[in-house]
Formats: sequence, structure tokens, C-alpha cells
Amino acid sequence: MPSTTADPGHAKGKPDNTNALRMALDWPLHLRTAWARELPDAKDVETLTEGTRGVCVTGMGGSAIGGSLARALLGPHLSVPMELVRDYQLPACVGNDWLVIGVSYSGNTAETLSTFQRAVDRGCRCVALTTGGKLKAMAETHGASVIMVPSGFQPRAALPYLLAPLLKLMLPLCHDDPGLDVDSTCEALKDEPGTLLKATEVMEALEGGLLVIYAYEPWGPVAYRWQTQVNENAKVLAFHHTLPEGDHNDIVGWEGAVEGMVVVLLRSSMEPAEVQARFEMTRKLAWDRGAKQVIEVQAEGQDALTQMLYLVLLGDVASIMLADRLGVEAEPVQVIESLKVKLADMAVGTDGETPGPEREVAP
Repeated sequence: MPSTTADPGHAKGKPDNTNALRMALDWPLHLRTAWARELPDAKDVETLTEGTRGVCVTGMGGSAIGGSLARALLGPHLSVPMELVRDYQLPACVGNDWLVIGVSYSGNTAETLSTFQRAVDRGCRCVALTTGGKLKAMAETHGASVIMVPSGFQPRAALPYLLAPLLKLMLPLCHDDPGLDVDSTCEALKDEPGTLLKATEVMEALEGGLLVIYAYEPWGPVAYRWQTQVNENAKVLAFHHTLPEGDHNDIVGWEGAVEGMVVVLLRSSMEPAEVQARFEMTRKLAWDRGAKQVIEVQAEGQDALTQMLYLVLLGDVASIMLADRLGVEAEPVQVIESLKVKLADMAVGTDGETPGPEREVAP
């Protein structure tokens, strides 16, 4: 494994990112373990999903990305609509015949507590996915299901344990077989030397530029995951967009881009021909507009699950290696924790109620 000793030329001190890197490289092991874990009760799952008219997954930050990836994987196969909520409010369409899954690794995320309480008030079929905290207590108070997640991770590093239960809960709502073979995917992803080699190449390309990351529209959550991992692990500003939409607006902004723009194209063999052509034109346009680097990262694997998670794994590892190269600690996110404390200090009351407008109850 490459050394995770910081380059003293980039920053004072020598942060040790070995643990974060090990966690990322163990993705396949954690995913296999998470997939093998039993949901609370098969009958409960059947009760939750039978006759369900829609699914709503609520969460923030690293706790929310599992819902985005689940929708990307299962969305084309679902027989009901799926909503993703990163906010305090629930959409008006979410009623008592919807399955609402509140995801908060800590169990204390204000936005998720707010939406979960609203879901309870509307009589929705509710599930809490968490390590504990107020979300677990709220769910138990109202007789909602609780799926416990192993503690000891950063929320963004716990993705395997947040994604697997979502996929299991939603599979009964698919009108056809999405073809998920988790064991095969885990086997394909466990090439640690290959991952490290490719991640090193990617990390070296990412260093020293403003990152703009693109993916095919259905794979947008993968590009978003790359952005947020670079933000949180390497403490570097990055943006993401999708094609074809980005070709209708985002590329115009390249005219005013800062010097040193690095364009990352996340590619998949599953892209339709029209999108492949757009990627080729977008790559050429990026060079013409003066990008410092344009790199393509090709997904590996024979199916959507493997390809998506290969790119996620690669982005996770590369972002931690970038943090190491820049001499910063990957795991701490002090500014987020500070913001949470300040928001908590502003909250009204100490009884666990979330601030905001009076809760509505759907008919």
C-alpha cells in the first residue's frame, strides 16, 4: 500500500490517513457484510412494502448518498415513484400509503428528524436507518421499524451499510429483476492493487486544479459522490454536473473558469450512443477552453451495480490519497461539526422537537 505520510512541502505536520484509506479499500468486505445482515423481520418488510404507492428516502450529507445510488440502480425497475429529500419538509404527495426511510448515521440530524416526524404524523410506513440517537428513539416511540447500522465510521465511510438495507427494502417494489448480484460485485471490486494503482493516477491528475466532474445523467449520484468526497476528504472545492444537461448550460461557464480547471469524465459502457458522442465533444471543448487536465475514468464491470460501485470506490480512495498528498487529515470535518453545534444552539426548546413551522398532518 502506498505510504500515507503527508508531504511536508504541502502542509505542516504529517497527518496519518491510514485508517481512512483502509476503510475505503475495505469497501467490498463491508458491502458483503452489510448485504448478509438480516433486516428486522421478513414479515415486516412485506407489511411495509405491500400496497405501497411510493418510496421517500430522507437524509443529509454522507447519510443521503445511499438513497441517491439506490434510485440510480433501481429507479428504472421500480413500480412506484421514489422521492429523495435533503430538507426539513416532505413533499405533499407523500401520504400514509408511502414508505418513508429516514437515514441518519448519527441519528441526530435535524433535517432528517424533521421529515421523519412529519412522516409519522401523516401515518406513513416509516423505517429509521441509523446507529441510534434521537431518530432511533423517535421511531421506537411511534412503533416504526429501526434498522441499526454499525457505529465507528464517518457517515460517508459507512455507505455500504446504508446502501445495502435500502436496496433490500426496495427490491420487492421492482416490477422486474434489476439483476443485482452483490456477491459478484464484491468479488470484482476486491482487486486492491489495481484500485490503488488507478487511484494514484487519478489523484495525480486531480491535484492543483478546480475540479468539474461529469457523468451520464442516470449516474449523476456517482459524480456527486466524487464531488463530496473531494470536498470532505481533501478539503478541496469541486463541482459536478451531468450529460446531456451540462452541455446546455454548464459549459458556457467555462469561459470564466479559473486557471487550472480539471475536467473529470466518469464513463460507462452502458452510455447510449448519443451520450457517448456528447462526451467526446465535451472533452474536446474542455481542451479548447483551456482546461489544465481532462481525464476519463472508465467504469469496470459487466453490470450497473459493479460499474457504479467501482467508480464510487475509486473516487473514495483517490480523494483520501489527494488529502494525503495535500497534507490534510481526511476524516475530520470541523466546519460541518461547528455548523451543527451553532444550529443546535439556535434550536427552540430542549425536548427533542425540531424547529420550524407547525407540523402538518396529511388527510
